[in-house]
Amino acid sequence: MRAATATGSTFLGDIVEIADGVARPAADIVDRDARFPTEACDALRAASALSAHVSPMLGGRGISFGDVAFPCFELSRACAATGAARESTAVFRGCHDAPGFTDVTRKPLKE
Repeated sequence: MRAATATGSTFLGDIVEIADGVARPAADIVDRDARFPTEACDALRAASALSAHVSPMLGGRGISFGDVAFPCFELSRACAATGAARESTAVFRGCHDAPGFTDVTRKPLKE
């Protein structure tokens, strides 16, 4: 694996803290009750982790997909449902920087 950038290292620290402190303790309950991992996703939102890879011009942190991948792997190890929710958000929000999307999809993010 390649070394993370300084921004990516900060992101890794944020995600590991959320994984260990929020997602992992709730994982059994989330799985047992087959529910959305609200508490972990709220923590991700508060840390601006849901828009980490989106350009700063659009309200994100501008972290490369490469620097997002390993932290999200760690998040998924703590709670699979949280990892899946975070990744589905990453794929959707990745469309903001894709060519061919209208100006409506390029509005700054509000988390």
